[in-house]
Amino acid sequence: MLLRATIGIIIVIYYIKNLDIELNLIVGSVVLAVFFLFNFNQSCINLIFTLWFIYLLRRKGAVKSIEVVYYSTLMFSLLFTALVIKGIIHPDIVYIPETGRYRNNMGFWSANYPGMIAYSCFMTLFACKGYLSGRIPSVIRWFTNILLVFFICVPFLADSRTPGYAMIVSLIFYVAISIGLFRYLVVFYLPLVPVTLLAISLFLPWDYHGGDLDYMLSGRLSYFYDYLSSLNSYNYVFGSALPDYALDNSYLILMSALGLFFIIPFTWMLYQAILNNPNKYFIVLVFSLICYGFTEAIMARAETSVVIIFYLLMFIKTNGIEFDKTGSLRKHIDLFYRKRYFYTQMNR
Repeated sequence: MLLRATIGIIIVIYYIKNLDIELNLIVGSVVLAVFFLFNFNQSCINLIFTLWFIYLLRRKGAVKSIEVVYYSTLMFSLLFTALVIKGIIHPDIVYIPETGRYRNNMGFWSANYPGMIAYSCFMTLFACKGYLSGRIPSVIRWFTNILLVFFICVPFLADSRTPGYAMIVSLIFYVAISIGLFRYLVVFYLPLVPVTLLAISLFLPWDYHGGDLDYMLSGRLSYFYDYLSSLNSYNYVFGSALPDYALDNSYLILMSALGLFFIIPFTWMLYQAILNNPNKYFIVLVFSLICYGFTEAIMARAETSVVIIFYLLMFIKTNGIEFDKTGSLRKHIDLFYRKRYFYTQMNR
């Protein structure tokens, strides 16, 4: 909390120094603050922090912002890798009675943390490296590739397998999205995935908590059920306080902070993010995070780099900006936009 407060003060100082605060930033901050006064949910503060940081970051321009996220994540990855190696050499083994499994906390508070951090670093480095292409020196690119392989292994070494599966599925999705037709369809239907997953999060726990599906999800549905059972109509509109147990679902966490109707602006902003940033690496990141968010409360975590780049895409536009293998800027219009422009001209 002290670290967040310090960073928050530094961000405010930068804004005051430049005396250039956007209206959208103020409106968004006020809305989040009002919801916090209604429900005293810490996630509202996390979202305010994320919003201010992103607006400060985007002043550097779209490409420079992505470079900042990439290199800062790379430096953090070195520290994280050292801690994980220490946790492998000197394991911190704990027994989980609910699942009957042994897990290696690796010196972290829980085994979930090294898995989630590995996922965050993996997706951020994968997307940023893929987009920046030749702007990154070859030595750093190869070093990043080694880290990516290592990060896939971390969740399985800690026996926190969900982030590991999420990374593997992301790579499979990357191969699939390289097909032009599939990528064209994703632009339209991917923003609807959060609506679907929110609906599943709201209705599935009532009938399946305590069953085989709940066991497969490590008891998550039981926690979802406990939380949903405690809500009233007021909470669905204005949110609620965070429960005192792990609620591993980003959509329920966001609903607790902003009420059920958060999904409307969220879906619209997600659609804009994909439309303005159609690069396949960014689309993979968006797909991965919104799916992984069903089993992890990651979307409201201001301290993770993957969340920063995820929300940053909602406020920048890289369409038409691509780089060749030497890192030189070249104009590139995505196939989807060519078709869209063609039909627009024909219908005039």
